[in-house]
Amino acid sequence: MCNCSWRERDLTDWNITFESELDDLVGQMDLSAVNSTGLSGQMYGATVLDAADQGLRPCILWNDTCANAKPAQLYGSIVFPRLTGPKLLWIKHNKPNLFDRIFRAFLPKDYLRLRLTEEPVSEMSGAAGTGWLDTGPKDCHDKIFAVTGQDMSYMLHWVEGCEQSGAVPSSFMEQKIG
Repeated sequence: MCNCSWRERDLTDWNITFESELDDLVGQMDLSAVNSTGLSGQMYGATVLDAADQGLRPCILWNDTCANAKPAQLYGSIVFPRLTGPKLLWIKHNKPNLFDRIFRAFLPKDYLRLRLTEEPVSEMSGAAGTGWLDTGPKDCHDKIFAVTGQDMSYMLHWVEGCEQSGAVPSSFMEQKIG
């Protein structure tokens, strides 16, 4: 039993809002003239997906406190429980059957980027909120990531905030604007 403060958001809520907002945009402007867009997000979380990129559970939000106990002792250093890595550790230790089905773990905004571009990407400032980024070389901190027992290579890749992080597939746009 968890003596913690659960803070979660169902991915279905995000999907409904995402689709609704896109539909509103289609009704307000000619999207065929749009050649780029930006994506930003605030706060950390753990959005866990299976191999078909379907959500396995509600996203554990940054202010959920269930991951408080384990990070420092497992990582061997101070890692704040609001980061994605400690939340995955909590899943690993408390929901092992669910953990075994995780193929990717994202920050909330990167889940929406995946829905829009079909590309598993995060930018460096967001990646710092996972607990997996070695901020010196700006690469995966293999030792820390290994604590979760997962392989970083299939999770996502990181880009600088000013770099292009994906493209909206033409099939998606055709569906939206006809």
